[in-house]
Amino acid sequence: MSLSDLQDVIDATRDASARPGIMRSDDGKVRNATTLADALWTQNLLNETWGITVATIRDDGSPHAAVSFSVCLDGIIYVTARSGTLLLHNLRARREVAISCLGTAMDSLMAVGFVDVAGAWAGFDPSLRRLLSDARSVDSFMPADWPGYIFRFEPEKLWTTVGS
Repeated sequence: MSLSDLQDVIDATRDASARPGIMRSDDGKVRNATTLADALWTQNLLNETWGITVATIRDDGSPHAAVSFSVCLDGIIYVTARSGTLLLHNLRARREVAISCLGTAMDSLMAVGFVDVAGAWAGFDPSLRRLLSDARSVDSFMPADWPGYIFRFEPEKLWTTVGS
């Protein structure tokens, strides 16, 4: 996935929902609009957020939600799951996921889609770990010895709102 692919998902979601959202105009005033935020804005929101909520399905079919770290690099959204957690079990068992986050200016994002295992964090190429950490604007992504896994999130639909 690239920023262009992420933009296509945003545009397709907007076209399907065809309802106004709240957007900030160039002069900073809040106005109604029929367009959603763009892919670069979405990437920046994910990289400025301390954590996201990842919603999954348990083995018995009941819902589960957990806070996870995320990073978006070149339009690819990565989410984390620590070893030994129910989140990791659920992500491995079923690919269907929903994510949401809330930014500091009340900007928000909600997406539904699928995950694929990218691998154990400890086994990641150090240069990719550095790129992921550098993409975050609030802190580094994960310490080198963090005991967990990284998943690539592929959104099918993605909704955003721009706060005031």
